[in-house]
Amino acid sequence: MAPPPPPEPEPDMMPAPEDIEPSVSACLVDESCQAVNILFGSNRQIIFGKELESFNRFGSTPETPFTMLNGRRLLLGDITVTVPKKREIGTISRPPEIAGKRLGFALDPKKHFVFVDYGYLSEEEFMATLADKDSAFIFVHGFNVSFKSAAMRAAQLKVDGEFDGQAMIYSWPTQQHSGVNAAPAYRASREEAEAARRYFRQFLDMVRQDTDSQNIHIIAHSMGNYMMMEVLAALAEETEEEGEQFGQIIFAAPDVDRDRFIEWAEQIDGLGRGMTLYASKRDVSMDISRQLCRLQSGEACGPRAGFVPEDGPITLTNATLDTLDVSNLPDRSFTPLDEHDYYGGDLYILKDIGKLIRTGLRAPREDFWEEEGGGPNGRWWRVPEIFRQ
Repeated sequence: MAPPPPPEPEPDMMPAPEDIEPSVSACLVDESCQAVNILFGSNRQIIFGKELESFNRFGSTPETPFTMLNGRRLLLGDITVTVPKKREIGTISRPPEIAGKRLGFALDPKKHFVFVDYGYLSEEEFMATLADKDSAFIFVHGFNVSFKSAAMRAAQLKVDGEFDGQAMIYSWPTQQHSGVNAAPAYRASREEAEAARRYFRQFLDMVRQDTDSQNIHIIAHSMGNYMMMEVLAALAEETEEEGEQFGQIIFAAPDVDRDRFIEWAEQIDGLGRGMTLYASKRDVSMDISRQLCRLQSGEACGPRAGFVPEDGPITLTNATLDTLDVSNLPDRSFTPLDEHDYYGGDLYILKDIGKLIRTGLRAPREDFWEEEGGGPNGRWWRVPEIFRQ
């Protein structure tokens, strides 16, 4: 029998009110940075009341209070992140570290993303905050992503996507790795993604209760789609006669078997105002995920839905899915794995996602997209080859 879940946080576990770090306060006053409040739901084990940042240039980053352990219940809260005004769009800037230590590099809110505070919220407090917003998005992260990285990405998506609504994340306890052998962490993360589904469903049911959920959009990345899609498919079946439950549902580089993705997408169709798939043949992580899947299962695994093979990406003629092939995006760095984060790191895709969420327009939303396909296999849009020249 599984041990009982830990008790709800008590008021004295909450961070005590303290003065904001002077450099952060000054940054907010002179408007060289902006504060972004992010609501979160998570089934991670979270320790409230811990320090989030160190401003000592030779210090260590505090141990994260957002662990990789399954807390076996849904926790709600909020976190505040400051975002520097002067930076390249699509970037998340932090001071360089070696083994968690800053070797003379100071944390500067005018240059870097900074975590200011976080705290526990009751369901009533969470919903009261959400009720004040006309719209919101939920970001669901993928494999090997920390809670803090997910929060920074949500803040960056809100700012760079010019989204006025409430930013939210659902963070599940993916396992992290930094070595060569990712197979054990990947296998454990797939299991954690499956275990997180019950809590994510609880989270979605809560946000649907007292809000205009048709203005709540969902952006899932990589393995986050594997966690999310089965939940949405089950919800769609249960609410089939109730019509649309959410706004836009966005599948970014989904680490999901192609056949399984098609099955789930057809079930999800109609649950939101629209569905959009972003995929790329240059996403190295998709091939790595396929190989890790093979190691996990002991047998061959199909191509991932986020990969574009020679005969083209996934298209659905009987569902309202817009498919966008981003293979021809210009390189952003010398690191091939950066191709996996194009949804948040590329100006063109940020602009496209932002416009999709703000307007609800179906593809193509921007002039640069080229139409491909057609006929019985459906059509899709791609970034032109000239973009890579």
